[in-house]
Amino acid sequence: MVIKTLEEAKKMEPQYVWNIAEVVKNNPIPDDRKLTRTFLVDSKYCTALVVQAQPQKEPFIHIHKEHDEFLYILEGEGWAYIGDQKLEVKPGDLVYCPAGMEHGFFMPVKGVRLSIYGPPFDREHPDRVVPSGKDLV
Repeated sequence: MVIKTLEEAKKMEPQYVWNIAEVVKNNPIPDDRKLTRTFLVDSKYCTALVVQAQPQKEPFIHIHKEHDEFLYILEGEGWAYIGDQKLEVKPGDLVYCPAGMEHGFFMPVKGVRLSIYGPPFDREHPDRVVPSGKDLV
């Protein structure tokens, strides 16, 4: 089961195991969307979600003021921008983005990654700051 809304999350029995390939298959990114987020866990201490992104024309640089973020690359190759570094990434890589640091990805192909936030991500009031002013959603 995948969490679509906070109301659904409150009503669901806890789930402890997910097959990410099935999550991606059952929640494909629509052609008209740049990015989708499929939330798996909203707990007291962290949030986990699957992020799918269409091929990009430019990196999406942003900051989470109060959240550390770990991203495990499942599909796609490209670059992670962390602070002033540009790092090549591929499936199997784990990327750490500390709170308050500019970060983002550029993948010229479809990308799929598992994202884990700590503390939990507040979907109703996200702490995402986009310096360019051009948010993806």
